[in-house]
Amino acid sequence: MSESTAAPQTEQPVQVGVSPAIDTMTVEEVVAAIVETEKMFFALYRRYHELSNTVDVEDKRLAFKPFRNLKVSAVRSFGWAKKAGCTAKEAYERALAATWTSASGRYPASIVDGKLPDDVVAYIEKEYAEYNLTPAQKKAKHGRKKKIAKN
Repeated sequence: MSESTAAPQTEQPVQVGVSPAIDTMTVEEVVAAIVETEKMFFALYRRYHELSNTVDVEDKRLAFKPFRNLKVSAVRSFGWAKKAGCTAKEAYERALAATWTSASGRYPASIVDGKLPDDVVAYIEKEYAEYNLTPAQKKAKHGRKKKIAKN
């Protein structure tokens, strides 16, 4: 190789290590160093956000979603009804009552014109229609079939 094609050399090698050596430090000194490092990190992080003009973004996973929460009430109600050995009609009535109680108590904004949201009612009716089906029958009804490998 010629000198022009060789990778450029740096004057000083990069030193990677801990200063002072961690094995000469006491536990209290190590803890103090960790706390100081955390303070420096948070200060740098805060400064980065100040300089980049970023705003805090709301975590949308925890956002208010009454339809999802009402469906959870219905699912739990149907689950308890199965454990209690209720008939499909009893389970349907329990699910409607539990969902209405949840909607009126915890999520009153979800009640529009004095009724539950349409997609929640449709979900409860779908669960009511499939209440007595076995898991295999549910899979067959929804078209979820296992793929068979061809030889």
